[in-house]
Amino acid sequence: MINPVLGNNCYVGSMSNPINLALTPATTEPLPPNTLITSVIPQLNFDEAAHILTLTNGVYVDNSFGGPGRQRLRADLLWIHPVSINGLVNSSSDLPAPAGTNETRQNVNTVLAESRFVYP
Repeated sequence: MINPVLGNNCYVGSMSNPINLALTPATTEPLPPNTLITSVIPQLNFDEAAHILTLTNGVYVDNSFGGPGRQRLRADLLWIHPVSINGLVNSSSDLPAPAGTNETRQNVNTVLAESRFVYP
């Protein structure tokens, strides 16, 4: 989350309470109210001369994950007294968000090469 009040250091999820994605190259089977979404298998190209494998224009999806609420977020009231604003951030962002209410689509564009064919 980035905004003028929170700055660039407000995150949903943490090392102890992560957002766990199960991206799939298939069709999802989410909890309601989410409905099925289908991925797009990336196009595969292998350049034998250069030994490069390219995956392009793919989309992997997941809509069965939950989103934890924000914790330990503080703002300085009048630049003096730190005040917890977790409740404000969570309620304005509909967090925590249970499984079945979220969706992500991750574009897949990757180039792979064996290290012995990559020049420094």
